[in-house]
Amino acid sequence: TNTVKLANAQSSAAALLAADEQFRFRTHLQCCYETTRALVQQIDEYRSLIQSVDVFELLNQALESGQISLIEYLSELSLYHESHERLCEMEHDAAMQYVELQLYSR
Repeated sequence: TNTVKLANAQSSAAALLAADEQFRFRTHLQCCYETTRALVQQIDEYRSLIQSVDVFELLNQALESGQISLIEYLSELSLYHESHERLCEMEHDAAMQYVELQLYSR
């Protein structure tokens, strides 16, 4: 009877391990999905913010009217380009998350 009890205990342990692995997989998949969804939302908001203002026009007007110096103009352009670089990084991160989700869908 000890052999039967041992076999039952091993079977129960294997079932618990399988359930735990399935839970971890689903939790990881849910986390990937939520991360991807949040990144896409942030990207949309960030892109809208960047596109909402014609930075070049405003900077040119400010420079031509003497409101800002050439150094300030170049500094603002640099910030604008850094914003676009950050947007590209966010899009890359979202694409990588999407790829990971695609791997699980197979």
